[in-house]
Amino acid sequence: MHHVGFQVWSEADLDRSVAALPAKGITVERDIDHPARRSVSIRDPDGLLLQFHVERDWTPATIATLDVETALYTL
Repeated sequence: MHHVGFQVWSEADLDRSVAALPAKGITVERDIDHPARRSVSIRDPDGLLLQFHVERDWTPATIATLDVETALYTL
């Protein structure tokens, strides 16, 4: 899986961006809402997976609570 990740400054910015996607014809492929990180994944026109995320409680104890499938879209 090829993907590119971008950190967003705030959850409010991420929420505004996600809300604007349908008007652009873009669908969210995955929206992970975990205590360690909020992560939203979309595909660009070439099929590249783009991931936008906001750090939350990015500590080893919180990261350890990720299940394997969620971790693929979060780490």
